[in-house]
Amino acid sequence: MASSEISHTRLFGLDLAKWPGQWRAAAALALNWPAFRALTPPAWVALRQLDGRVSTWRLSHGEASLAPDAKATARFQAVELARDEVLERTLSLPALAAADLAEAVRLEVEAATPFPPGQTVAGHRVEAAAPGQVRVDVALTSRQRIENALLRHRQSGGAAGNAGHPPEVWVLPPGSANRGEPSHLRPIVMPGYGEDRRTKAVSQGLRGRVLLLAAVLLLGLALAVTPMLLQRARALQAQRAFDALNAQVAPQLKQREALHQQEARLQSLQGLIGQQLALVPVLGLLTQAVPDSAWLNSLRVEGGKVIASGYADDTAALLQRLGAQPGVKSVRLPTPAVRHNSATKESFTIEMEFDPARYGLTRKGGES
Repeated sequence: MASSEISHTRLFGLDLAKWPGQWRAAAALALNWPAFRALTPPAWVALRQLDGRVSTWRLSHGEASLAPDAKATARFQAVELARDEVLERTLSLPALAAADLAEAVRLEVEAATPFPPGQTVAGHRVEAAAPGQVRVDVALTSRQRIENALLRHRQSGGAAGNAGHPPEVWVLPPGSANRGEPSHLRPIVMPGYGEDRRTKAVSQGLRGRVLLLAAVLLLGLALAVTPMLLQRARALQAQRAFDALNAQVAPQLKQREALHQQEARLQSLQGLIGQQLALVPVLGLLTQAVPDSAWLNSLRVEGGKVIASGYADDTAALLQRLGAQPGVKSVRLPTPAVRHNSATKESFTIEMEFDPARYGLTRKGGES
């Protein structure tokens, strides 16, 4: 039975083991953008050339620019390796990540080197070519040739490095020695000869600058957020104080609400009572206004309106007499007065309205 081995570094079809390399490649690509190139600190390198001259170069992102007045600031040293000591090849490759590109160059070097594998030393530089393509200049030689070149530099008075560290080995572009002193060049750095110390120093400087930039961004964010946080804290404090004040005055507010409700009920009751008539003055007025020849057999009070029914000799005269009384208005007959054939008096029903200010229960100066 065939057995299948389950990889513990895969999740949902993704190889987690490749993530660190992918993150490093993405970071290297981002740091090469124009906006972030300044984060990578330059390295000052004192280069001893084949003719014995020593010049100081500012190396950044693989590009070296001449700084003739900066000899005292050079922290690293390098020696030039003659071009006739190396074999050169030019490759056209896709624009790969740095690690993948280095692996492709290594395979090409292993296939083309005439030297034993343990003696082969190869360096390369990368330049942009067509879109999606790069040109890779490769220089390869044997370790013995480099050691002989370093020995010749020491014998001719060249420095062997700082504090026991070997100098770097550079292969300059073709024609740089015949054009005087160029101001810019892209050297091929042969690996394994002191460049790791410079690379480490540049990485430390880069980390420091990134941390400083992150601290500045965090400080700026804090300065931007602090006023909002202060306003929020003040708002919360004011809300807590308002809640505490509400808790303290809650009994008084409850009593005030009850008082308002009682006042509203009293006003409503007063409005209803104000429309009711006092029967004593109404009856007194009717007693005086109705003549002796007429009488009332029913009297009904509806708010400020009085409906009286009875008998009279002349209903029209009674209607006019009642309408002339002070505080009485809208005196009318809702139905015509009726005189039966055998009767001597008219049967009537009269509606009249009384002024509540004069005949009401709450009239001023009156008696209920």
